[in-house]
Amino acid sequence: MASSTRAAAAIDWSKLTVSLGLKKETVAALQAFRKRNDEARRVVSALKEQKTDINFEHYRKILKNKSIVNEAENALRTFEPAKIDLTTQMRAVETIETKAVRNSGLYKLSFTFFFLRKKNFLG
Repeated sequence: MASSTRAAAAIDWSKLTVSLGLKKETVAALQAFRKRNDEARRVVSALKEQKTDINFEHYRKILKNKSIVNEAENALRTFEPAKIDLTTQMRAVETIETKAVRNSGLYKLSFTFFFLRKKNFLG
């Protein structure tokens, strides 16, 4: 994860999109993805910095209703996150990946022909 973060930070995205001559929808999709990714990273970073422990004794001292504090403490202690089937989401991601790979393959092919024509290899 850290190496991919460093690699992504090293890319000059504005030069990349211009120099590769990407289609408008590809550039828009890439920019939207980067925006969502940056926002998600910002949120995760902010959440990691938050304090996560709860001092139930403090609440027992200041609240008259001690049973509500006991219920909250018990609920937190017995909490188990829900397990979610991500099969549908993973299929959607795979579909997007397949389309992106197909588009990149078409781009590579067209770029190769352009380069070969420019160098007079194809006439």
